[in-house]
Amino acid sequence: YPMIPITAGILQSQESKSLLTSFFLSLSYTVGIATTFAILGLLAAFAGQAMGQLMSHPAFVIPLVCILVYLSFSMIGLYNMYVPRFLQPRGHTVRAGSFVSAFTFGAISGVIASPCLSPGLVCLLCLVTTLNSVFLGFLLLFAFGIGLGVPLLIIGTFSSSLSVLPRAGIWMVEIKTLFGFAMLGMCLYFLNYIIPAHIMALVLIGFTCIVGLCFLFIARIAHSNVWKSIYTVLGILLLLSSAYLAYHSLQKYYSPKHDTHSGWQTDYQKALSIARAENKKLFVDIGAPFCSICRAIDASLFADD
Repeated sequence: YPMIPITAGILQSQESKSLLTSFFLSLSYTVGIATTFAILGLLAAFAGQAMGQLMSHPAFVIPLVCILVYLSFSMIGLYNMYVPRFLQPRGHTVRAGSFVSAFTFGAISGVIASPCLSPGLVCLLCLVTTLNSVFLGFLLLFAFGIGLGVPLLIIGTFSSSLSVLPRAGIWMVEIKTLFGFAMLGMCLYFLNYIIPAHIMALVLIGFTCIVGLCFLFIARIAHSNVWKSIYTVLGILLLLSSAYLAYHSLQKYYSPKHDTHSGWQTDYQKALSIARAENKKLFVDIGAPFCSICRAIDASLFADD
């Protein structure tokens, strides 16, 4: 939304009366934004292997989570973040009719003129580093940039469409608040790398319960009946989810266990001695807490008797 008047101003400076020309100028601007984010995703994906090693170290994960918590609390509205003066957008001019200039300005705007995206962008970049896929990292951030640019593309192509957009108002603040809570949930995703599963289950139960109660409290002071209903429904669903997670965790982690995988050994030397005694080969499963594929194999393949 803050970029819509910037985009409109750029295209007005083009003085283009052709719908097709306006579309391609807007497309160039949008692709410029997407390219900037895609390059960030590419860099994050290249660093993925090194980042993967770091994701198992509390000294790295805890500061990362603290940064995300700080950003999410700002989105929830507990305090405001201000953009440093040297990062604030300045006046730029685009040569009339130049697609390259529109693309270049879009690339610059991706870094300078959209500081409100920083919390979500940081969160998404952190997620990309855990995927260990250069192509997927590039693609995810490019899609992020295109998604951001779709309203700008529409505005740039159809100058009259500005009047049919929803008016900026309190609904934008409410959506930002919801995304703030979603970012808090992402903190649990990263903590999952360093916290044992049975403790993480308790943390998740507590998180869903507390957020559910927060939503019910926010519903009491909501600015409209629509948002009051939304927060109430979300709060009730989260409280029910908390109860379900508590029951599931009790069954999985805290009830008496029956070992259905008697063939597995956690002690290598013991397993080696048994294999030698029975004249059998060993199947060794090597993984890491930060390996998403390892967790998928554990959950799907090795969990199946």
